[in-house]
Amino acid sequence: MRSQHLPMTREEFELLPMKLGWKYEYWDGQAHISPRQHPVTVTVAVKPRPVPPLCRLNPVAKADERQLISAYLAAFRDTVEYCDWEPSNIEAAATEPMQ
Repeated sequence: MRSQHLPMTREEFELLPMKLGWKYEYWDGQAHISPRQHPVTVTVAVKPRPVPPLCRLNPVAKADERQLISAYLAAFRDTVEYCDWEPSNIEAAATEPMQ
């Protein structure tokens, strides 16, 4: 996913159809269109409760790591969180251990 920086007049900018979820700005003779973040705050009661598992959960094995990273990249590489990131940086973020 990439931001767009399109040269145009102010009048042309005002006529652009605006898509939900995108931020539209105009300066220096260009339209600057990028994903808009919409933070949402929620409150959820969190307490221990019994949850019967529907399937057995296994810890991640080293042998599965590459396949899981590939699935992660396929699912998330073109999302708003990685807008304008280089593919190599997205892959590096996917392979870094979580703290």
